Amino acid sequence: MKHGERITRFLRDETGAVTVDYVVLSGALTGVGVTAAAAVSGGVNTLAQNIASELMETSAQTQNILAYDGFAGGDRAGWTGGTVMDIGQFGELLLMSAGETMTRTVEIPEGTEQVTFSFDVACGDTVDLETAFFYLNDELITHLNSQSQPTASEETNLAFLGNDGGTPAGFSARYETIRINENIGGDPYWKSITQVYLNMDNPPPEVTFAMTNNLNESIDNEFYGLDNFEVSY
Repeated sequence: MKHGERITRFLRDETGAVTVDYVVLSGALTGVGVTAAAAVSGGVNTLAQNIASELMETSAQTQNILAYDGFAGGDRAGWTGGTVMDIGQFGELLLMSAGETMTRTVEIPEGTEQVTFSFDVACGDTVDLETAFFYLNDELITHLNSQSQPTASEETNLAFLGNDGGTPAGFSARYETIRINENIGGDPYWKSITQVYLNMDNPPPEVTFAMTNNLNESIDNEFYGLDNFEVSY
């Protein structure tokens, strides 16, 4: 075979072409992958950092719970006063009898700038403008005055006492009406549930929460009750 024919045959021979194409295509795909990774890596890293930050924040918030009391199974550990009772669809509440005071003392970590007491207040039966009062370290922060009879009132009023109608200095309070003037269960009388938040700035090493009332009838006729009591900082 002449030299020229060998060259021509070599140029026309397709043996090994697939391997050559694979190498070329693999190189191209690798280049595209590297470019794509470079383009999205910044966003992926940012997203990962954001997720990690959220998880750490959630964990920190969970660790910042100082106390939680739901009174399930009759548990009232840490409380003085009050009686745990199952009130129909309300579930188990820590109830006050007429004129009774319920207290809970919580230890506060050193350096805490603000502590928050949040809880649900249940009001029911024939409460007719009698009042529940809330204290932090003997300081009257606010009171809840609920008229549970729907023919007499259509709202729950959280009024502030002290300082000419405002909360004392270093404290704040807010509330949210969860349910009002509903036959929630347990008996035919109307009831309400209000979520209350009390904030205290620069708290001392111990803070005592107190709740009292000026009810004038027995628990089976009218009541104020406490549920989902939580202290956080």
